[in-house]
Amino acid sequence: MFYSHTIFASQMKEKLVRIINIIVMATNVIFTVISTFTSDKLGRRVLLIGGSIGCGIGLFLAGLGASKTREGVHETTPFVVLFDFAIFFFIASFGLSHGPIW
Repeated sequence: MFYSHTIFASQMKEKLVRIINIIVMATNVIFTVISTFTSDKLGRRVLLIGGSIGCGIGLFLAGLGASKTREGVHETTPFVVLFDFAIFFFIASFGLSHGPIW
């Protein structure tokens, strides 16, 4: 969340970056709240293992999407959409597991 503006600014226009940052923060809050209710039911171990797998998948997809995009080119390509989806997937996985548990 701290560097999301810099990351998204290299791929999108400034106005869209602000909206995406708000969505990133809302995603983190929503999945952190969900985690507080599910950690007692499912257990920390299940959440941490599932979250670690989700974070790994999200980072792999983000790396794949970022490797195929060009910095400074503000075009919506399938790889930019993949990158954005992967970042949100990573944040959701982190918000369900590592963020609130640690």
